[in-house]
Amino acid sequence: MAVCPLLATRPVADVILESAKFKLEAAMYIDSGADITMLSLGLGKALGFKQLPNDEIREIKGASGGGVPYLLKNVYLTLNGKKLKIPISLGTY
Repeated sequence: MAVCPLLATRPVADVILESAKFKLEAAMYIDSGADITMLSLGLGKALGFKQLPNDEIREIKGASGGGVPYLLKNVYLTLNGKKLKIPISLGTY
């Protein structure tokens, strides 16, 4: 996978994200201080996720105190050959 020059200066890892229906490769920022992995709604849709009637829209707040609505889902993330089931937040903006 080719790396964008901007990404070359930041901690980035090539990962595989996998849902029940789809699998895709992505270059993702590594943020060891993050409480949860955030993905765009578009990437969530590419993985086959949809907002279901019983999904709770939650809100996460950043350092500025501003809130961002999101849906909580689970994916499998493969990094360096290790496959982990992780929670992700999908932005609903």
